[in-house]
Amino acid sequence: MNHLQFQYLANKKSELQRYKLCLNHPSDSIRRYSQQLDQIEVLLNQLITTQLQHSKHKMKAFAQQLNTLNPLNTLLRGYTACYRKNNEVVQSVSDINIQQLISVKFHDGLTRARVEEIELNELN
Repeated sequence: MNHLQFQYLANKKSELQRYKLCLNHPSDSIRRYSQQLDQIEVLLNQLITTQLQHSKHKMKAFAQQLNTLNPLNTLLRGYTACYRKNNEVVQSVSDINIQQLISVKFHDGLTRARVEEIELNELN
């Protein structure tokens, strides 16, 4: 048998094997696809779990950041917030006048006060 005939037979044998694979019993194909689906399901569940854990971690970090920035927590540390009559925050002594009524907010309530004296800090 010469080389061309041998190559021809090898190609036909390979082609025959491909046809045999195509003609497998349908239950074999179904079983194979079912296994692939099971593997994909496991992978998806792992990815979803990982993503969920990552999202929970990010949400916890954001909640801690919000808690730190919460003005009410600042009041719990002993600070107060002062407001003018129209509920505008007093940011500087230049925002108020002597004899003006202001509200002072504490962590546990609110009081009203009248400004008796204003002292400016010396600028260095």
